Amino acid sequence: MKQQAKVFLTLIVVLVAALAGCTGEKKEEGSARSEAKSKRVHALTLSAVTIEEIGLITSVAEVRPIVGNMIVPAKLVPNQDFEAQVG
Repeated sequence: MKQQAKVFLTLIVVLVAALAGCTGEKKEEGSARSEAKSKRVHALTLSAVTIEEIGLITSVAEVRPIVGNMIVPAKLVPNQDFEAQVG
């Protein structure tokens, strides 16, 4: 269930980013219209019914160090400058 919510939120973010970048309008630097447009706030609002239907669980973001390890299969290849390259 949590995985579905993460996938759903990721999909929403990607779609919003794609739609925001595909307005089809040329940006004119320094014009009043482009400045006014850059000050707009874009927000996505979900109703309580929608949140319940998709099982969305939210939490407050915390700033903390990343803990954990990532294991990636790789091969260390040294070169003539005594630098190892992972690949």
